Amino acid sequence: MSKRNMRGVILLASALSLGVLGTVVSCNQPATGDKDDDNANDPWKDFVADETIAKLEITNLEALEAEWWVGEDDRQMELDLGATYNTASLIYENKLMAVSSNPDVATVNGLRIQAVAPGTATIEVRAGTHKATVTVTVKQDALEIGGEYTLEEIVSIPNTQKKWFKSSAVITGWTKGSDGQVYGNFNIAKDWSKGATSYIVYGATGKTATEGGSYVNSSGETVTVDSVLGEKDGVFSFNNPRDWLENDNTKDLKVGDKISFDCIRCDYNGTIELSLWNVRFIEHQEFEPSPEPDAVAFTSLATVLEAEAGVKATTKYTGNVKISSIDGTTYGNLHVTDLDGSNETIVYGSTATASALAWDGVNEIFTFANPKDYATNELTKDLVVGQEINVTFIRADYKTTKEVTGIINSAVHIDPTAIAISGDVAEVEEGKTISLTATTTPAFTTRKLTWTSSDPETATVNENGKVTGVKAGTVKITASYGTVVSNEFTVTVKAATTVSTVVAAYNFADFGGTSAVTLPFSISEKLTEGSDIATVSAVTKCYTGQSSYTGLGLKFGTKTEAGMISFDLSVTTATKMTIVGIGWTTSDTISVGETSYTSAHAYTEGETETYEFDITGASQVVVNLTKRYYIQSVTFSK
Repeated sequence: MSKRNMRGVILLASALSLGVLGTVVSCNQPATGDKDDDNANDPWKDFVADETIAKLEITNLEALEAEWWVGEDDRQMELDLGATYNTASLIYENKLMAVSSNPDVATVNGLRIQAVAPGTATIEVRAGTHKATVTVTVKQDALEIGGEYTLEEIVSIPNTQKKWFKSSAVITGWTKGSDGQVYGNFNIAKDWSKGATSYIVYGATGKTATEGGSYVNSSGETVTVDSVLGEKDGVFSFNNPRDWLENDNTKDLKVGDKISFDCIRCDYNGTIELSLWNVRFIEHQEFEPSPEPDAVAFTSLATVLEAEAGVKATTKYTGNVKISSIDGTTYGNLHVTDLDGSNETIVYGSTATASALAWDGVNEIFTFANPKDYATNELTKDLVVGQEINVTFIRADYKTTKEVTGIINSAVHIDPTAIAISGDVAEVEEGKTISLTATTTPAFTTRKLTWTSSDPETATVNENGKVTGVKAGTVKITASYGTVVSNEFTVTVKAATTVSTVVAAYNFADFGGTSAVTLPFSISEKLTEGSDIATVSAVTKCYTGQSSYTGLGLKFGTKTEAGMISFDLSVTTATKMTIVGIGWTTSDTISVGETSYTSAHAYTEGETETYEFDITGASQVVVNLTKRYYIQSVTFSK
């Protein structure tokens, strides 16, 4: 039975709509042969007035009275009867009934209202001695298939009316995707006037509705389509070839072009969208948007961060800031402060490409294309913490975090004018290392120094000034930048004179996951060499590594809290303790007694550092670690 042929009230109690099994139908249509019955035309003739029902109120009147179109989903009345009732039973027993005053417009099925045709109908509900009513208005779009209408007329119809129309509009902007605009989205409006409402065009194509095409479905099969526009059961659909970038009719379109087209509605997640085909260029007219606001110079980040929310996307700020940290994300985020170190904030998607920041004259806001190229751009790829940069900013807060979006106009590079190398130790054994320090003038420089050994076969030196003895002899170590060269620091390499005897060695590199270590911790399970001379008497802030990395070992501490591990030695013959590990940041430290080391570099996959401690005569060794420090192995020797 079609909606249009349903009449009066249908009382249907089914498992689908009302939650009970079985069907009882009471209809207010006259039954054949009952014309002489006085009650034949009374839709309430079967109603039972149960006086125990104390109340009746329709609680969702606003939702029921909202604009409604033919073909939209049915609407369910929600009632308050003053107590909890099984409404399916009440309907089954005719103690709860609803009747439509105009079944040609809307019919009632239990408590569910169905839109049949354009018009107005009043739905009356009865329960006990109480009555309640709601008036519904049903609309029917008057747009004929294939007719030509304004853009506003087409977007005003419900999305359920997936019909084919003709229209024209002006391109107001492009929607660029990270995949190179494969969806071909752009925005169109009825004209190019300031403030015109734009709508998204999804999958626009220059193809006609009779041209063929193909696509690859989810099973990897190539499917041939007979047309851009499909039709089934009176509903049109769009096959989305996405070829506007290549089609001769559309590939040269630009903002300001007026186009004619055929289209259907294809909203996505509540956003009004259109699909276009048969796209044809009509004319071009330049936009006349409001002029781009002048850049506002600032003397501090506070000026930017204190901007009112309403103007944060419409004002540019240009000035100098200092880099406080670089987080290394693919978004190219920087953390910056004022030159005095105050007012730290995040720069999201910072780039050296000035064209990334553009003025949207229609919506009167700045937009940012976010190429994320500061790490590769010649101007900015060597930026370092502490460096001063000149930037153009707009506010771009994310959730509750104050952020800015920035273009790096220039970076102040500081060259060293003098370099001096120093070191506490000038001797090193074969296979051992010492660290040298390079002091520059001025003290802060953004340039990376080049370290050089005069004889790498005797000793090598890495980019951080760590010298490793190779064979007995002497070398001269220098550091330089360009033509500026340091003093020569002489290092003597001695032949290894002592041979360590391993008393016990423990391997922690095979830990995995991120869970806390169960205490008490059994160190004997990690014994790899010698006899088991150690037990662990205390462990704090200890975890089993980090899931996204392998072979890290025991993790001690958190971002803000230190960790500690204490070894009890069953014999006191060990004189040296060697730890292989790595700090997560360059500010992490590891210490035993008065001896302390700071990690030379932040953690890199596969890179570790070796530390030696004198534990002569010790029966207990306490190792203190800060922040997130990882230990891969511990060796006791004599």
